Amino acid sequence: MNKTDLAGKVFGRLTVVSDAGRTKDRHVRWLCLCECGNSTITIRISEADGARSCGCLRVEQSAHVGKEWGPRNVRHGHTLGRKQSPTYLSFRAMIGRCQNPKHPGYETYGKAGVQICDRWKTFDNFLTDLGERPEGKTLGRILDRGNYEPGNVVWMTKAEQNLTRKNNHALAKWESTQ
Repeated sequence: MNKTDLAGKVFGRLTVVSDAGRTKDRHVRWLCLCECGNSTITIRISEADGARSCGCLRVEQSAHVGKEWGPRNVRHGHTLGRKQSPTYLSFRAMIGRCQNPKHPGYETYGKAGVQICDRWKTFDNFLTDLGERPEGKTLGRILDRGNYEPGNVVWMTKAEQNLTRKNNHALAKWESTQ
C-alpha cells in the first residue's frame, strides 16, 4: 500500500492528525481527531468505505431519541445528530482553541501555551465539574490567565468576560512596571 500523507484531511467527522505507524500486515495506521473531541487510530479512512468517526456517529444513528439533547443511550446525551447542546459546544470550542492548530483561536490559546487539564479532555468530567451552561453565558478563565482547569474556569456573561479582559490588561501593565 502506498503511503500518502493525509495529515489535515477531513473524512466525515475525522481529521487526520498524523501517521501512526503500520500494522503487522503493513497497513498504514492514521491518528485522527473526531469532531466529538475523541481521538482514534484507524487503518481504513475514506469517504466511500472507511472510518467516518470514532464510533460516535454509529452510536447516534442507532440510538433511541429520548432526552431533549439526545438519545438515551448516548453517554452524555448532549448531541442529537449534528445538533449539540450549548454546554457541548463550549466544550468543543475549548478543545479546538487549545489543541487544533487550524482553529481560529489557536494562536491565542494553544500556541500561547494555554492547556486543558487531563480531567477535562473528557466531556463527562467537564460537565460534572462545571454543570450545564447557563443561558447567556460562555466559558471564561479567571483574568483570562492560566489553563482550563477546575478553580480557574467559570460560566461568564459577555460583560463579565469584557471586565475580565480589561482587568487582565491592567494587571499585565502593572506587572511590567514591577
